[in-house]
Amino acid sequence: MNAVRDTAVTSARGLFSHASRGFTLIELVVVVVVLAVLATMALPKYLELRTDARVAAVRHLSGAVLSAAQNMSLRCRAIPNCGSARTHSLVLPSGTVVWMLWSYPEAGSGLSGIEQTVELSGFSVSYPSHWQTLFSRPDAPVPARCSVIYEQAGGSTNGTRDSVFTMRTDLSGC
Repeated sequence: MNAVRDTAVTSARGLFSHASRGFTLIELVVVVVVLAVLATMALPKYLELRTDARVAAVRHLSGAVLSAAQNMSLRCRAIPNCGSARTHSLVLPSGTVVWMLWSYPEAGSGLSGIEQTVELSGFSVSYPSHWQTLFSRPDAPVPARCSVIYEQAGGSTNGTRDSVFTMRTDLSGC
């Protein structure tokens, strides 16, 4: 019985003494190669997630701009002569003034227009023309093509009472 126990202790000591010598160079190289392969598989997925996040943010803003424009139009039409006048202003509950054109929020003027009606976190605002507002993602590879463009009612024409706004969402540069 003692002989069996002594053999078990001796072989266990042999294992521990081998482990205390460290890893061989080949073992370390194998571990580094495995980690490199895993990293090369994970990096494209990470970059794809960033692109997906930018696309989702632009789609979210597009929906917010659409809802805000329609909501402001309904508010304007509830006020006598707001929808029939070429320009009119509405005051939001926050006290912000939004200028309206043919009962939709203005764009492109740099004044209080559609950009005042939505949360713009992560977006920059520019005015490509006096009737357009461009919301773009500055962190995108091509910011102008990762964007929402709002064109006010009447656009490049003088417009009429029946004019409506237009929107374009571009995700090709996200």
